[in-house]
Amino acid sequence: VDVKMAASEVAEKLKIVPKTIELREEDDKAVYNMTIEERRKLFGFIPFNSQKTITADADNGNTLSEKLPWYNFLTTK
Repeated sequence: VDVKMAASEVAEKLKIVPKTIELREEDDKAVYNMTIEERRKLFGFIPFNSQKTITADADNGNTLSEKLPWYNFLTTK
């Protein structure tokens, strides 16, 4: 599988600063799994750091999916 964009280029395109980056092959496509730490507020007033995982295409840098923690509905930015 060909990789057309480097991980740094994908992160720059998505305007994120990933904590971890993993190159994987899914459905005969190269994808980057990036873990991002984000500052959120639980119940609107308790600050904490939350992690989410973004899957991005290694060919064009587009976001394929986002995995959020189960408690994300209880948080705000």
